[in-house]
Parts: sequence; structure tokens; C-alpha cells
Amino acid sequence: MERKIRSSGMERLIRARTHHHVKDSEKRVLARKALMQRVKSQELGKKLREILIKKIRGQ
Repeated sequence: MERKIRSSGMERLIRARTHHHVKDSEKRVLARKALMQRVKSQELGKKLREILIKKIRGQ
């Protein structure tokens, strides 16, 4: 359950409600997570596009 909350971003939403100072190191970690998620999403999009193009061309 905790892992699901963390991976879905719920943890961040819960934390965002409590207004406290965010350390620079914590900002770095969150920024890295966001970047990795964006890169992963782009890679999956490229793979999906390639598969769809192959399917359309009938190969």
C-alpha cells in the first residue's frame, strides 16, 4: 500500500497539504524522480509509436 501511494504521487499530494519547508536535498530527489518519470514516459511512447507504425504498414 505504501509503495502504491509513493509511486502514484499521492505521497507528494499529502505532503503538499502540510506547509513546511522543503529541504534542497528533498527538492533534488523529487526533481530527479519527475525527470526519470518523464524520460520513461517518452521512451514508452516511442516504443508504442514504433509498434503502431509497424502494425499499420503490415510488417
